[in-house]
Amino acid sequence: MTALTEAAAAISSTLELDPVLATIARLACSVTRAEASNVFLLDGRNKNLVVAASTGHRRDAMIGREFDARLGIPGHVV
Repeated sequence: MTALTEAAAAISSTLELDPVLATIARLACSVTRAEASNVFLLDGRNKNLVVAASTGHRRDAMIGREFDARLGIPGHVV
């Protein structure tokens, strides 16, 4: 519940998307006790998923990477 409250606070605190998505990625990682997490956005023009926020040791390498939206778990969710 605390993570949801923090996410809601992040969403309502700014109009800038990047800090909100970074907070959501951090909270998702914390709640699931994962080593890393990614937040994907769907690029409607080319039907790719773009990593908009990331945590973990490969965070910087992941930001901006694109993946086919038809593949993998994120693609299945879309």
